[in-house]
Amino acid sequence: MNKRVLFVAAWVLLVLGMTTQAYAEAECKICGGWGHASAYGRLFNSDTVQSLEGEVLSVNKIAPMDTEDYGISYVLDTGDEEIFVHLGPSWFVESEPLQVETGDRIIVTGSKVSVEDEDVIIVTEIKKGSDVMSLRSPEGQPAWSGWKRGTN
Repeated sequence: MNKRVLFVAAWVLLVLGMTTQAYAEAECKICGGWGHASAYGRLFNSDTVQSLEGEVLSVNKIAPMDTEDYGISYVLDTGDEEIFVHLGPSWFVESEPLQVETGDRIIVTGSKVSVEDEDVIIVTEIKKGSDVMSLRSPEGQPAWSGWKRGTN
């Protein structure tokens, strides 16, 4: 009887482990390198989250850390510094109702980290006037990986 219980327990753990691994791999493929479990996504640090206000100097296409899909970044002039703010994959950002252009004043909230030896903000939220774009949860989980579904 004990051998049977151990066999079933081992089998269940094996299946759960394979399912978790498959999910992690699928998540990264779906997100084009922009997922929470990707090398880029793991840079997000909730201990470094801050809010900055400023003027958008430029809107750029980026592919940090060799992400598969290009993303959107702004250069934000806060008055004290000019800093890159990384939003997420272009296919997601460009589909959002809130669009930001050069010259707009915005408030960004996100994790300040170093990406390829440059300080950047990995954005969780952008505010432009009374409009808000939510890109990640406070823990850094990307909206494009499904956490935001059903909340619109």
